[in-house]
Amino acid sequence: MAVFFIYKKGKNMDKLYCCYSLNLRDYLYKNGLRYELAALNPNSQKLFWIYIKTEKLDELLTKWSTKQ
Repeated sequence: MAVFFIYKKGKNMDKLYCCYSLNLRDYLYKNGLRYELAALNPNSQKLFWIYIKTEKLDELLTKWSTKQ
């Protein structure tokens, strides 16, 4: 069975965050965030995870980027 996620820019897409890093996904999970959807990019065949943008997600992403 094939599952496709269709990415279409729109007014609600700015509320979503796409994560292509397994390490970042694990970091977010360890800090209490769960993704809403996992999908396969049809062009690159890479798996990615979609999160709803929240203040907590923004804080964790900022912490993640300073650790790198």
